[in-house]
Amino acid sequence: MTLRIRISFSVFIGVGLLIPSVVFLLADVQKFVFVSATQVIAIGAISEQITLQSQDAAGTEFKVPSTACVSLSVAPSGGEFSSSATTWSSVSILTMAKNSANRNFYFKDTVAGVHTITAKVVLKPDTESRSCASWPVGEWPSGWTATQSITIGSGTTPPPVSSQSSGVSGATVSTS
Repeated sequence: MTLRIRISFSVFIGVGLLIPSVVFLLADVQKFVFVSATQVIAIGAISEQITLQSQDAAGTEFKVPSTACVSLSVAPSGGEFSSSATTWSSVSILTMAKNSANRNFYFKDTVAGVHTITAKVVLKPDTESRSCASWPVGEWPSGWTATQSITIGSGTTPPPVSSQSSGVSGATVSTS
């Protein structure tokens, strides 16, 4: 866990000494962004690893304090996601383990064009006993959203990476 330290000095009247007191300020997850490069892949081919990362307000990797659930979608087509490139198993919900900052996955699609991958992320409450895959997305509280473009087929230059994150509980909305 990243800690930010603020050192302040207090003066005690009559003693005349400066005594440092350390105040710990806890950082918090502020956004989720794609940190992998934008890709161009062949129709039906499996992408290189795609990485979603949790970050603090400074844009530094930050480990999630509880399990995070990630819902993946793609527009305009219905491509597929998998957590493994070698043992393909189509998924739309992934779990980011507590105390981790990155979640990797892969993508493939049979429709050419520029597509937008969207990841909706929520921190799973300790009171939620269902797994991320069993917990209906419609019940998820507000969370963060990150997007990244991927190009299927050749001849089209992909647009720049667009990662957008909208936060909860006082977190700021930012675009990286």
